[in-house]
Amino acid sequence: MDNLEINSFIFINDKPYPSPNLIRKDYNELVWEFIPGLNLSSLGRVEQIDILNKISILQSDLFDSNDNEMIIHGDLHPDNIIVSNNTFYMVDWDLAYIGFIINDVYNLYTSPQLHLNYEERVNYIRMITKENIDVIQNNINNFVSNKIYELSLLEKNKDHSKNLINAYQGIY
Repeated sequence: MDNLEINSFIFINDKPYPSPNLIRKDYNELVWEFIPGLNLSSLGRVEQIDILNKISILQSDLFDSNDNEMIIHGDLHPDNIIVSNNTFYMVDWDLAYIGFIINDVYNLYTSPQLHLNYEERVNYIRMITKENIDVIQNNINNFVSNKIYELSLLEKNKDHSKNLINAYQGIY
């Protein structure tokens, strides 16, 4: 399955990842419905937590109901979540692939764009995965270290990469 086969809702075990409606699918382009709203990253702490609580329930259900690979977002971070009328939509699906939901979970909850402290990040991941805290902390450390390494290799937009590296280092 390639990215052009993603449509208005991605159903995984009858549970949707909400996304804008697909308007048109051309040879090499998807055109999605415009969703007016704000990126999760632009919201304050209280509003972010309200939306993260909803997302974490969905991800927990997906995690509990499926041990297999599934379509995942692939680049799930607060700038790729639009909030409109207290509902969230996951946008920018061009890096979607078949993988494990855990990848989306760690990508989202380790994002420095979230107004969460380290303990809150661990608690969200624990609620979703039911893993032991030591395992989660080790996974966060590995995930963030890999993210920092990947960002350090980027030649394009070095200032942005440096800012992200500094932000990731600050989540501990």
